Amino acid sequence: MKTNIVLICAALLICSVHQVARSQSNGGKEEFKTFDVGGQLTLLRRSDVETAREAIFRNSPSFSGNASYTLSEFGFGGRLTLNFTNSIGVEAETNFFPVNKRANPNIGVPLSVVEPGGRKFQFVAGPKIGVRRSRVGFFAKVRPGFLRIDRYDVIQAIGSPNNFFVLTSVKQGAWFFNLDVGGVFEYYPTRKTILRVDVGDTIIHYSAQEPKAINPTITRNNLQTSVGFGFRF
Repeated sequence: MKTNIVLICAALLICSVHQVARSQSNGGKEEFKTFDVGGQLTLLRRSDVETAREAIFRNSPSFSGNASYTLSEFGFGGRLTLNFTNSIGVEAETNFFPVNKRANPNIGVPLSVVEPGGRKFQFVAGPKIGVRRSRVGFFAKVRPGFLRIDRYDVIQAIGSPNNFFVLTSVKQGAWFFNLDVGGVFEYYPTRKTILRVDVGDTIIHYSAQEPKAINPTITRNNLQTSVGFGFRF
């Protein structure tokens, strides 16, 4: 056990010496910056746009339509990163999706079932860990947070025996947990500027709404990509 600890410490020491030597050899260009501040444009490719239709799909054996499909939503936002080292940091990001989207009515559904629509606000925060060089950086990110939807549609009743659905659009906003897991590529044009590309899986957990017996909890994986610019301090 002690031998393993000594070997691990020796390996860490060798890595540290190598890192210092490499930094000195490149003229110290890999300068540590405490804060990154910037903005981004983001695209959320949602595969969960109609949770109300998912409820119909689960409760009606005669409904043969696809329970979900994808929809692209564009947004913009800002980001703040606190770096502890060149490899480890924690960051917070907000995004706003301004378009009040609604899906088309579905053929074969008694009422016009629409996607969870309205404008959307997203907040995520969490660690970013990876490797930073003098001009580029590669990181992994895990950032939990929440997604607010201005209008969230729910099923209020299911008639019998003809499976007649009564749909109600909730006017007040609904809040749902989301988790952003993915990768980050950074390019540093100068010592104080940063270009950043994010690619990740935004996992949205739609918690059941009342009446919960016919509005199930649904979790969906969604591709989200972002391109941004910022400053390093």
